Parts: sequence; C-alpha cells; structure tokens
Amino acid sequence: MDNEASPQLFVNDQTPPDGTVKAAPTRFVIGVLGPEASMERVARSLTEHGVPHDRIHFLCGEGGAAFLDGLGNWFTRAISEAWTDAREQLAEGKVIVGVYDVEDDDVGLVRDTLGEACVAPARYFGTWTNLA
Repeated sequence: MDNEASPQLFVNDQTPPDGTVKAAPTRFVIGVLGPEASMERVARSLTEHGVPHDRIHFLCGEGGAAFLDGLGNWFTRAISEAWTDAREQLAEGKVIVGVYDVEDDDVGLVRDTLGEACVAPARYFGTWTNLA
C-alpha cells in the first residue's frame, strides 16, 4: 500500500484550482496527526474510503498558523475555544487535517478512517456552527 501514489495534497494556503473549498465550508471533521501518521497516508486512506481529495486540507507550521489567522469568522465559530489549541498544536510542530463538506451520514466513516490513519481526536462540526 505504501507504494501507491498519494492523492494531491492541499497544505496551508493551497486550495484546489477549481475552487471546491469554499470560503465558508460546512460540515467538517478536524483532527491532529499522531506521530505515526503522515499527510500522504491520511490522504490516501481517506480517498480509498471515497472522500474526494479536494475536500482534504492540512495545516502545519507557521504557514498553517497564518492560514488560521487569515480565515473569516466561520472558522472561529466552528472551532470556538479550540482555535487557540490548534495554534498551539501547530507551534509544537503538529499537523492538523480538515475534511470538508462531510455529510452527516458519513461522519462515522470519516472519523473511523482518520482514527485508523493515526489522527485524533476527530471532531465534527456541523451546519449549526455556521449560523450567523
């Protein structure tokens, strides 16, 4: 499995060229890659379970922190107090993954897949987080 090609990765300010990551995505799962995880492994595992590669986004390092700072209010509402934790995790060298536009029926599959790929915790933020 490690010899298989990984899907294209979108890291920090990189986004799919077709604009599929919207300015205000809803229904997303966020988690922190564990020490045994890699972006390539996580992306491959998710795509093998049917998640489109353009719905997977990683944050790391100073670029990830800058990305968090540049996001609109949708992210701060979605993360609430965990926004500070995310910045601290990035400062500690950890990598965060977000899977966007996850249907409610698919949350369990995405969480399980992330867990198998050594990502924890996988927290789900539904449409209620985007209320104005």
